[in-house]
Amino acid sequence: MLKELLESSKCIKIIAGAGNTNRDYVRKLIEVYIRAGVKYFDVAADIEIVRIVKNLFKKYDVDGAIAVSYGISDDPHVKKVVIDHSLCTGCGLCKTVCEQDALFHEGTHTPMYVRFNNCIGCGKCFDKCSFGAMSMKAFPKEIKDTLPEIVKEGIDTVEFHVSGLQDVDLVYDKWKEIQSIYPGM
Repeated sequence: MLKELLESSKCIKIIAGAGNTNRDYVRKLIEVYIRAGVKYFDVAADIEIVRIVKNLFKKYDVDGAIAVSYGISDDPHVKKVVIDHSLCTGCGLCKTVCEQDALFHEGTHTPMYVRFNNCIGCGKCFDKCSFGAMSMKAFPKEIKDTLPEIVKEGIDTVEFHVSGLQDVDLVYDKWKEIQSIYPGM
């Protein structure tokens, strides 16, 4: 199905995102796009999110395709914000630019905390923090721990995010790991 979809030149891929693990948000986003006619989705390497997409395909009788995304080290797709509470003043400026409702604090001028499932790693809050309390850290999924179950659930392709900043041997080793589990596209 995916091959024909791609060959038709009538394909768009909606990216729910390798870093977006807020299952309710992803479900709503994908449901809107399925109803609009989209059939190809790139989602986080999360078995529950894959199941959500598959259930929505069934609900709307869609012959769709799913890509799961993996990233390593400096890949922005798997980065999340982390907060050094010893530097955070709790001013809340970071929260004003967060469109994902990923930041919260438990009272005025207490340190901010992160809802990791909501954080998509956009970095807007990091850029806003003038106290140096925020940093961006990669949280890549372990391929060997997640991909076998995802493959059993049924996917159409694996997307592997790397940049020129990574060690070539590390990238190659991870690529071989993906291929040993999933020989598809």
